[in-house]
Amino acid sequence: MKRVILAGIMLLSPCLAWGAGTIAYVANSDVAMTIECTAHTDGTFEADLSDAMMSDLHGFYVYEIVSYSGATTVKADSDLAITDSVGRTVMSATGNGLNFVDDNTVQTAYTEGPNGDHYYLVDKNIPLTFTISNNDVASAKHRFRISKVK
Repeated sequence: MKRVILAGIMLLSPCLAWGAGTIAYVANSDVAMTIECTAHTDGTFEADLSDAMMSDLHGFYVYEIVSYSGATTVKADSDLAITDSVGRTVMSATGNGLNFVDDNTVQTAYTEGPNGDHYYLVDKNIPLTFTISNNDVASAKHRFRISKVK
């Protein structure tokens, strides 16, 4: 019974919190999806995109990520990593995601495919995880616009 209730709550929730933090929709269109990440009360953040978000990205190439501040700014020069559930890196916290999440600066980076030679093709069955590191601001909010193309 508890599993049925939990599954129902997860299906009805507009955001998903698997790790320390949540991800919520801000906007979605045929060319871009904007999400807002809210850090845990200790500033840590790691969460998967929801099934609905993954379905909206399915079959699209994710080629550009734009990073900008939310209502409560993160620590300056925080890092972003985006990985998938099979271990492939879309953005690296030590590469193109280094100092990518900033308190006042809008920044743009391009993603990489598995071989580093093309953009990342999203499969809804292989969830993406967003991790923001080097942040210690409690409940910080940060937004990302994910540009996509077929």
